[in-house]
Amino acid sequence: MEVGAEAFLSKPIDESELVAQVRAMLKIKAANISKKYENEHLAALVAERTRELELTHVATLNLLEDLKRENDARRKTEEALIKSEALYRSILLASPDNTTVTDLNGIITISSPSGMNLLGFSTPEQDVGMHITDFLSSADKVVARDNMTKMIQGLYVGPHEYLLTGINQRQVEAEINGEVIYDQDHKPTGFVFIIRDITERKSQERKIQESEALYKAILEASPDHITITDLKGNVLMASPSTRETYQLDPDEDVTKLNIASVFVPEDLERMKSDFGKLVEGNRTGPNEYKSIRRNGEVFDIEVKGGMIRDVAGKLKQLVFIARDITGRKLVEEKIKHISRLYAFLGQINQAVVRTEDATALLKKICEVAVEFGEFKMAWIALLNEDKSQIKSYIQAGDIDGYLDKIIPSIQHVTSNNDDRYNAILVGNY
Repeated sequence: MEVGAEAFLSKPIDESELVAQVRAMLKIKAANISKKYENEHLAALVAERTRELELTHVATLNLLEDLKRENDARRKTEEALIKSEALYRSILLASPDNTTVTDLNGIITISSPSGMNLLGFSTPEQDVGMHITDFLSSADKVVARDNMTKMIQGLYVGPHEYLLTGINQRQVEAEINGEVIYDQDHKPTGFVFIIRDITERKSQERKIQESEALYKAILEASPDHITITDLKGNVLMASPSTRETYQLDPDEDVTKLNIASVFVPEDLERMKSDFGKLVEGNRTGPNEYKSIRRNGEVFDIEVKGGMIRDVAGKLKQLVFIARDITGRKLVEEKIKHISRLYAFLGQINQAVVRTEDATALLKKICEVAVEFGEFKMAWIALLNEDKSQIKSYIQAGDIDGYLDKIIPSIQHVTSNNDDRYNAILVGNY
């Protein structure tokens, strides 16, 4: 029926026509079936292609999103790189130290502006293309190349001091510290060197060394005793003459001593008072004290104290210079004694000239002895004709019953071996 059989229901059947008709109809049906299959296949292809397009669209959207994120990350990286380069160049411009970058052969590729002043160049990066060791002496070149080799081997060489010679022949003492530059695969690509001008620092160091040498020479040569203490009087340093005077061993640790230990008890409070004035920032002295050696011997010293301040002006330590004045004090006492005697004799001479009465003259002599000779007391004995007895005496000063005790004993002296006999009755003393 589907291929046209209904046409033979209304007329007689012609076999040949029927066969032809059936064949035609079967072809048509076969064609329809084939077309149906083609349409279904085409629809399936369209659906599959549509799915592929949808997946491709999704993938494209994902790829675009990834590209956007990658572009954002790249933009941030570029911004960070720009900032880093700006910071790097700012450091190069602002740093007082010279920053030099070289390749692995030591050829300079980048040099900061400070290098221009350091080496005497007239324009920035004038040293680009030169070798980093071109400014070193022959001996320093060997050291520098050896250090660069060690750095590539991963060895730390630390900062090293070199003597640089600029194009104007100006010599610069420099401290150079280097580091290897690595790429992302950790392969060495070059070096970066920080070069610091230490000419002034080295000059100051030499001055300090000279000052210390002079300081030590003064300590060694000074006959005076030089001692440095903290603000509590604890000894920090004692010169050789100090050690010798106070009988300290050359290698003895003086930091266990306090300066107060070398003063006699009678002078200790006065010494502490003078020490306190120094701690308060008030200069004192020179002052005289009695001092004690390790063996107990007491001697006279003259002490002058000084203050040692730090760079901020804060008082940190005290220095004392002491001088043994024992000999001077003895001379002073002798001079004082002789001066008294001269004054005493001068007054006696005046009394002899001005006084006619013998008894008054003797009285005057005793008074002069006490007043100008500074004797505690004076007395003159008058003997009888055979000098065997004291018949009278004249006195002045603080006698305090002395004559009442001694004169009776002198009257009974019978032996010329007695000191009193020799001094008074004979006149030998």
